[in-house]
Amino acid sequence: GQQVHTDRVPGFHLAALLKNFSTPHVMGGPNRVLCENCNTKCENERRVLLARPGEHLMLTVTRMKYDARTAKTVKFLDDVQLMTCIQMPEVPDEIAHTVYRDMSPAQLAAYAKGPGRRYGLYAVIVHTGVTANSGHYFMYGRNSSAPDLHKPDSKWSPWVKFNDTRVTPTTWAELQDATASSVSDTAYVLLYRRLNGVQEPVVPPEVLGGAASVTAGVAPTPGA
Repeated sequence: GQQVHTDRVPGFHLAALLKNFSTPHVMGGPNRVLCENCNTKCENERRVLLARPGEHLMLTVTRMKYDARTAKTVKFLDDVQLMTCIQMPEVPDEIAHTVYRDMSPAQLAAYAKGPGRRYGLYAVIVHTGVTANSGHYFMYGRNSSAPDLHKPDSKWSPWVKFNDTRVTPTTWAELQDATASSVSDTAYVLLYRRLNGVQEPVVPPEVLGGAASVTAGVAPTPGA
């Protein structure tokens, strides 16, 4: 059958995707929501936030989408610049009292803001193939217990490429170069672990205006 995919273009950065992920979206017009108080459809604001950061975080870069024009599933080949250290967007003060209704100010500060929302990268799952209906998966990984996951390369746990029966050592620079230079190899799933220190993610200021799509899944912290 016909191969259906988008053009391979650069320019997306994970920091921009995370910012877009938590940006409020106004639901108006035919998407207005029925208000339980006045029984009238009203304009509403939808926002996705990480309320309680778990020990592990899974980010999925949206790669597949159904194209109504062609009646086929399309794969997005856009290159995404990855980060080994990220900070999930904070919960704004104006809605924190609603999200954390039963928490003390100290508990609220620990969940809503600060170093507790920082994560270090330990695995990248890659889909190789120019269409959504074919291809192959492999991954790059390192020990999630390493104390320096915020760094591109850990002296305690180096990067390893797992491709079926081939297991080879690699580096962060080689990982980035492989996904950036390939026509079909695209980062698909990113696995992070919460950092206990105060490491700051490095975000180029010019990327924060970008927009695309990313989804998140969180493994809960024991007792949270």
